[in-house]
Amino acid sequence: MSARRFLRNVAGAASIEYVILLLPLIALVFLSFQIALAYHFALTAQKAVELGARIAAVRDPVNTALPAVNELAPDSGFSAGDPCALGACLAPADGPWTCSGDNLTGDCDATAFAQVFDEVARVAYLLDPSDLTVTYSYGALGFAGGPFTPIVEVSIRERPFFLQFFFNLAFGSGEDTSRELNLPAVAASAIAEDLSSTN
Repeated sequence: MSARRFLRNVAGAASIEYVILLLPLIALVFLSFQIALAYHFALTAQKAVELGARIAAVRDPVNTALPAVNELAPDSGFSAGDPCALGACLAPADGPWTCSGDNLTGDCDATAFAQVFDEVARVAYLLDPSDLTVTYSYGALGFAGGPFTPIVEVSIRERPFFLQFFFNLAFGSGEDTSRELNLPAVAASAIAEDLSSTN
């Protein structure tokens, strides 16, 4: 067969085009699936920390060093019963109070942390205790002489997504960890209520 005749022969062209287009199409489908799954994981984690913040706001505090009452700010001209939002309360010097799953020492109550973690992990996928942090901070809430009412924040740190293969296939792989697909850090806050299971 001459070269000219070979170049003009179109038999099997559709099969060759199909094979050439099939591999990128399969990679694109799986990449889309991976991105959709990562997005689902991120949204689920956001819902989980919202639930965790609510749980931490109504249960025993994870950090036991929280003040019991709002102290009256000295020389402020206010008296007991005046709102903290107007400046009647003394902001605690030792806040914010943080407990993380990878460091439950000191004033952190492991049992109270486990209660929050169990609720968050029930919703969020593949969560490790070291990924979760509970923070209490002063928010000028309540009134002088009244119970201390912190703002509770529950957060999940950024963590690698478990399914990296198709992302690496599409965007390249190697030792450059900046190209890894990570789930974003998420956080949610709530205003604490009683902070005691005994009342």
